[in-house]
Amino acid sequence: MRFPVDVAVLQKIGDTECAVVFFETPASDLVAVCGPHHFVESDFESIMPFVLRQGPCEFRIPAEMALLRVGAPRPTGLLKLSISIERDQSIERDIYTITAIIEVQNTAVYSGRPVQDLDLLMGIEKSLAEILRSSAVVPHRCFFCKFSDFEESTTFGNLRCYVCEKTSYCHAAADVSKDATERYIIFGLGSNAVEDFGTCAAFEVRPAPWGYRG
Repeated sequence: MRFPVDVAVLQKIGDTECAVVFFETPASDLVAVCGPHHFVESDFESIMPFVLRQGPCEFRIPAEMALLRVGAPRPTGLLKLSISIERDQSIERDIYTITAIIEVQNTAVYSGRPVQDLDLLMGIEKSLAEILRSSAVVPHRCFFCKFSDFEESTTFGNLRCYVCEKTSYCHAAADVSKDATERYIIFGLGSNAVEDFGTCAAFEVRPAPWGYRG
């Protein structure tokens, strides 16, 4: 999983906010720099527990916003994902809490419920999916696009774009809720790997339920 250059990641340590920097080394290892700590891993999920144990993180993702109930021109807003970690001693596992908030002109237009999950990426997916189901506001980022879907048996971080075959994809995506076998048609279509928080001019708001990921 990579991040677009305009995504800010801030970490709360005590009363202080500091930037958390994610980037790729020439060896393609993913690096997180967190205060005095320096972690080199190949997997976002491996890095985040180390980072979050220093303090909660907030991902700030700017995007044009479709205000679905208003029908107004698309303003620029901010999608905020707050992520924290807590150790559940009864099962000896980490539990992640993810909360999504969307602000437009410094006013919250969406405040999601805290989502908890043992799987970080699954928790992020659930939190973002609730934005779609709210039918209130949708950021113009690939996760929320009508023409995107996950690879088979995967979750957040494994997004594919079907714009090149959008007619065939939309036909199958519309029918998955009625006929689960339609998902196999989706898997057979041509697609390109894209970032969950990427964007392009072909963006259209994703309905719900829709496609393989519902």
